[in-house]
Formats: sequence, C-alpha cells, structure tokens
Amino acid sequence: MDRAYFINYYHLEREHWWFKVRSEIIINHCTQLLQGVKNPKILNIGVATGYLSEKLMALGEVESIEFDQTCYEFTKNLNKIKIVQGSILQLPFEDNVFDLVCAFDVIEHVNDDQKAIFEMNRVSRTAGKLIVTVPAFRSLWSSHDEINHHFRRYTQKQLISLVGEDNIVFCSYFNSILFIPVYLLKKIQNLISVFHKSGKPLNSNFDVIRSSLVNQVLEKIFRLEINPLKKQSTLPFGISLICSSRKLKHL
Repeated sequence: MDRAYFINYYHLEREHWWFKVRSEIIINHCTQLLQGVKNPKILNIGVATGYLSEKLMALGEVESIEFDQTCYEFTKNLNKIKIVQGSILQLPFEDNVFDLVCAFDVIEHVNDDQKAIFEMNRVSRTAGKLIVTVPAFRSLWSSHDEINHHFRRYTQKQLISLVGEDNIVFCSYFNSILFIPVYLLKKIQNLISVFHKSGKPLNSNFDVIRSSLVNQVLEKIFRLEINPLKKQSTLPFGISLICSSRKLKHL
C-alpha cells in the first residue's frame, strides 16, 4: 500500500463514525483495566496511523508496533508516538514488560492467532492485562474482509476459547444497534461483487459512506452503546467483539 492510502486512513481514524466511537469504548475499558496501576507501561500492536496510541498516552507510557513497512514509516514520521516495526507473531520485547498489551483488530489478520495471543501473554507482566478487538460473525464476511486480508471473523465463544475462559475479565459484542442494517449492506455488497464486471472486489466498508450527515447520524446511534459497555454490560450480538483477559497463569 502506498503513502496516499495511509494519508486517507489517517483521516479515517480520526473522523469516521466507527473509529471515533470504537476508540472511546476501547479507552474507557483500558482505563478500567489500569485502575490502581502506577505509571503503567502499555503496548499497542498494529497501530496503523497511531490514533489509539495517541489516546492511550493519557493513561501511561505507550510503546507501539506496526508490521506493514510503509505504514510504519508513515506513522514514525508523524513524530507523535514511540513506534517500532515488527510482527505480533514475534514481538521484539523481553518477557514480562507491559501492564497492558493491546491488539485492536489485529489477530484476524494473522493465520496463527494462538501464537499471537501467546506472544501478547509473553510480554505481559504477571499481573498484566490483555485486550483485543476483532470483527464478529462469519455471516458478516464481505469484500471488506478480503480487501483487509482477514483470515476470520469470531464468535464470542471462539474468542473466549482462544484467550482462555478462566482468564477472561470482560468479553462482549459491540456495534449491536447497527447490526441488521450492516448485515443487509454486506449481503448486498456480496451479491453485487459476484456480478461485478471486472471481477474485482468492491471497496472497503469505510469507503461506502461519504456523507458527513450520515456519518454524524451513525456516530450518534453507535454512541448509545458507550455507557452500557462502560458499566460492563454485555451485548448479545454485534459487528465487533471486545475482550480483555488476565495473563495466562503458566506464562
């Protein structure tokens, strides 16, 4: 991917309704996970253009890592966050370093998600916490997943099994209110893609909505989920999943 893509993505992370509300949900939960921890060290994996790393800096000392070389160079040149290039499958950090290890919409991009969770646990301190977000439900699979090189979408049961049920702090679906319209949109996209003359997949979901008014409306709808999730109420279904856990006992 070229620099122009990441310039566009930089603005998406800071202006698109989904990114804005998702980031607030994530930061609220990270704040809860770090309660009582003095001067926490935080690792954010797969940071893209660094929006969530910037937000996490209000909570502690943040290290960031990005796999894509072009994206890494783009984000590093912004000079706002501390970032290294590397993979979640082989994190370039010592064991037992971080109080909070984050991977927001990352593990669906790697074939060996169990190894990714192992590495997150390895660099976490004994009393540390892990937090991940992932796309939910295989039935929502669309060209968006193909364009973004996803290997899978998860159910809550699958994610809990991956992390380890005994280690779970909190696990819930989110972006639930918009589930039905998004589900229908993805099915329509899939049908159109089948008959697309060029045979190429359609654009990412982030390219579908360009109206600022629609963006504002969707943001307000999505924001209705912030308070329930902040109170750690679980939602029964949704477009995404958020899950936090304790470090595995044997690591």
